[in-house]
Amino acid sequence: MPKDATDIAKIRSERPRQSGILRCFLRARRGTTAVEFALLSIPFFMLLGSIIEVGLLSLNSAALKNGVREAARAGRVGTAACMDAEEMREMICTSAKLLADCENRLSVNQKRIEGWGGDAGSQVGANDNDTVNGGDIIVARAVYEWKVISPFMGEIMGASEGVFEFAQSFAYQAEPYGASNCK
Repeated sequence: MPKDATDIAKIRSERPRQSGILRCFLRARRGTTAVEFALLSIPFFMLLGSIIEVGLLSLNSAALKNGVREAARAGRVGTAACMDAEEMREMICTSAKLLADCENRLSVNQKRIEGWGGDAGSQVGANDNDTVNGGDIIVARAVYEWKVISPFMGEIMGASEGVFEFAQSFAYQAEPYGASNCK
């Protein structure tokens, strides 16, 4: 233990002196905000991008649902007599204006079924393209391919090769509007 002030000064002078640059570096705190921002910004922007993508996906899903509802209504009440799957796809794209590149990303398949009972919805295949006649019961499926923006969200949503497909299925019976002999 030092006994007086001269012993304290002697102990201080015996310590190795730090250079001025090293001392300034150890005391500096100006870069801590930048380092903290760099560490926290990556997960923050990933979360923000994921929220935006889920919002866009929900918006497009609602637009597809509305377009499908409008096309099914047109087929049901007879305003689109003798409508095939291609005409239904065009009608959905017209109604669902928010769907990006709707002409290339939307596929519609429809199949005429005999009755309302059973598991008719699972019978619609990728190659089904029946034309709607008056009085027919139609089961249709519209599938839209959403190109995933962030690969992180693609893995969470189960998108294969960066494409997530969401579908709307619907069934309706066309009114017997007189056009019974369509192509």
